[in-house]
Amino acid sequence: MKKNLYLLGLLIVACSAGCIGRAIREGYYGATGASGRARPIQLVTANLADYDAVVVEPFSDDSQGLGNEAFMAVLPAKITEQIIQKTYLRQQGSKVLRITGRLIIYDTGTTTDKIAGPMEQAVCQVKLIDAGSGDVLGISSCDSRAKSSIRKGPEELAEGMGKVIAEWIIEYDSRGARPEEKD
Repeated sequence: MKKNLYLLGLLIVACSAGCIGRAIREGYYGATGASGRARPIQLVTANLADYDAVVVEPFSDDSQGLGNEAFMAVLPAKITEQIIQKTYLRQQGSKVLRITGRLIIYDTGTTTDKIAGPMEQAVCQVKLIDAGSGDVLGISSCDSRAKSSIRKGPEELAEGMGKVIAEWIIEYDSRGARPEEKD
């Protein structure tokens, strides 16, 4: 009997620790939103500080019918928004960096995944191209992951993809990240 009570106590402690951990993760990912990373396929061959403008073209959907129309519709605008916010690139300029890509995976997770914790992801192959010459400057596999029950869905994943691509650009821009503007 005493052993059963001890095991029951351990079970309660273990379950409550899991709940607290999930609550902490929900709070963190709810505040930060979707995130991810870029994995280079072809290293960037230029200093992106030479560019002053960016154009993001609509991505193709190569996900074998698993893509999300809402994600594809907002993706170029969300990528542009994040790049303008985080880098020195603007929508107008004399030397333009063109961004193209294709959606490879769009996954909202299975029921089992959602029990353990929410996780949606999108994976895109992204190209940075010199708009003037057409030269490919770099290629990367970029993933965006939303790990919050609150901040999820196509717009959140698209914003996360924009963050990842902006960080990839900053890595190859000698100017670094654009300072945040004070209100």
